[in-house]
Amino acid sequence: MNTHDAQVPAIAYGGPKVDPTNPSPESVKIAESLILLEFIADLFPSANLFTNHPVERAQIRFFIDTFSNKFVSAWHAFLLGNAEDGGKTVLEG
Repeated sequence: MNTHDAQVPAIAYGGPKVDPTNPSPESVKIAESLILLEFIADLFPSANLFTNHPVERAQIRFFIDTFSNKFVSAWHAFLLGNAEDGGKTVLEG
């Protein structure tokens, strides 16, 4: 199931068993890669998808947030030719 567009990963959790392409209104819709990873890690802690150490988890979240908000948006602008600085943001960090 996809709540936004074909580019955003999403799942429907709970509710009655139905065709996955048509999730039940009784299910909870969850989207975004990091949120899904944390959700699945919470459902299956023995899979060790994330560390159990709170400081390490915070450091992981900080790294992902920094990368997502600074690098990815600048990279997309550069690829689309919209970078005001000609791509220096991507190249110089």
